[in-house]
Amino acid sequence: MREKIQQQNYTTWFMPNVDIVRQGDKWPNTTSEAELTMLEADSMIQFGDMLHVDFGVTALGMNTDTQHLAYVLPPGETKPPKGLLEGLKMGNKMQHIVKKNMNIGMTGNEIL
Repeated sequence: MREKIQQQNYTTWFMPNVDIVRQGDKWPNTTSEAELTMLEADSMIQFGDMLHVDFGVTALGMNTDTQHLAYVLPPGETKPPKGLLEGLKMGNKMQHIVKKNMNIGMTGNEIL
């Protein structure tokens, strides 16, 4: 499968990383994919945890640093806490600013 993807000039440039962020923890509480099975029981994903997944993809000769967030709703909750939603809104605002400043021939650092 990986070989077929690479033939299409699409591959990963760094392996996925998973962070489990728990209220009261210092950011980041980093755990690599290989370490997930070796976590202590109190480090397993729990209700109220925020999960941060980070991975790098190469496509069309460009590298991306792709990040996704998830929140594990506790029973009875219907949406994430207000602070997480506000943080997501600020992150999306930054994405829009970066997108607006993208121009052909500029590097990612020049755009930022």
